[in-house]
Amino acid sequence: MNQVADTAKVRGISEEDVIKKVMLLNQATKKFAEIEEIAEAVSYLCSNNAASVTGTHISVDGGWSAQ
Repeated sequence: MNQVADTAKVRGISEEDVIKKVMLLNQATKKFAEIEEIAEAVSYLCSNNAASVTGTHISVDGGWSAQ
């Protein structure tokens, strides 16, 4: 199911506006995480620098989970 298209149809707005005005409205960074940003977090977690990072949840979501 395409939630973006469904929301656009129900609200009478474009799919682009659904992304900007609905999905990213409460997003702290006002953008989706980039692949490179996620890769950097994964790279860190796989490195020796993260040897003491255990049992924690690390969000790379631009602040979405902090709402």
